[in-house]
Amino acid sequence: MKSILFLIAYLGLSLQFYFPQNIKVRIIDSEENKPLQNVRIMSDNVVLYSNDDGEVELKNDKKPLNIFAQGYEELTLESLTPIIKLKPLYKDIEEVKISKIDIRQMFQNALKDYLSIYYSKPSLYQSTIKQKGYIDGKMINLLIANIDIWALANAYNFKAQDNVDSFVQIGFNNIKYFKTKVSSNDYPFNTDIQITPKNFIQKLFFNSEIIGFLNDTKNSVFVSKILSENRNIQIIYFETKNEINTYKGKFTYSKTDKVISSFDLYITNMSQSFKNKNKRGEAYEGVATSNNIKYDFYKKDGKYLPALVYTEIKGYALYKEKKYPVSFIQEINFQKFLESDKKGLKNKIDLNKNLTENIANKEIKENNTLLSKEEQKFIDEP
Repeated sequence: MKSILFLIAYLGLSLQFYFPQNIKVRIIDSEENKPLQNVRIMSDNVVLYSNDDGEVELKNDKKPLNIFAQGYEELTLESLTPIIKLKPLYKDIEEVKISKIDIRQMFQNALKDYLSIYYSKPSLYQSTIKQKGYIDGKMINLLIANIDIWALANAYNFKAQDNVDSFVQIGFNNIKYFKTKVSSNDYPFNTDIQITPKNFIQKLFFNSEIIGFLNDTKNSVFVSKILSENRNIQIIYFETKNEINTYKGKFTYSKTDKVISSFDLYITNMSQSFKNKNKRGEAYEGVATSNNIKYDFYKKDGKYLPALVYTEIKGYALYKEKKYPVSFIQEINFQKFLESDKKGLKNKIDLNKNLTENIANKEIKENNTLLSKEEQKFIDEP
């Protein structure tokens, strides 16, 4: 009997040795000790990002890690530690001198050379999507799911926008978390807040964002600053405005490759409105007042591949002359890249429906995703 118990214990230890366990890692600012969200971690051609608490679960498989966050020194680690500290490249934007940079020309050049700089062959991305909705400051909706994204050329084709499936398709694999909180019966917004794929397809592609940004600011004057420059990698801050909106952002630019590899834009003073109805058929008006858009790319075999598309929209809903603050966050993490062909996906979703409407069985199949404290609290609430 003792020999059997010994054998079981030995096998258990052996399995732990041969199958590395996941380790929860926290990534923080080395000077302020604050958690850093949306930090990119790459290992063995898999891309992950830290959550709102700066945390991520990683395999302890002794493989090198590349860690990147815009505005911080890039790190390469040979082994994991529970806390990873990133050193900021600059402190205060206001202290940086204004630089003479033709921002518009840089974006125009990126657009002109887009298909030669960014990967432009048929691609398949094993991805995750996260959508979070807030009303009146409280989370009311959380969706996390695995999806496949097929792209013909990794660019939005405006000439074929009436046939979007010809150049981009989405496949829905399984739901990891899904919850919509229903409030009291008299609450006007008892609804599942999601952005339908048809409304975010354009945002998947950076070329579409550049075109929209250039059109919106075609008569605007830019102010710019070089926040940091190291090894021909610049971090550039810019701001401008048009008749309606104010734009402030920064991007990482490689002078060697002449490529924008990360982009972070804040649009404020917006007044974009839309009409909608709640489940009782009552009309209300939604107004978007600000938008934060982020893109992140990494280099592989001489071309740049997408890693993250992030959107955060804030505004309010006007219902019976009362304003309710509303915000919505969507993150798409392109975790793994695979070469593909022009055939597309066998099982693609209907882009006109919500993601969860595309599958008949909404059963949660696995839930090993590391949630933030806020997300976990929301899931645990009755």
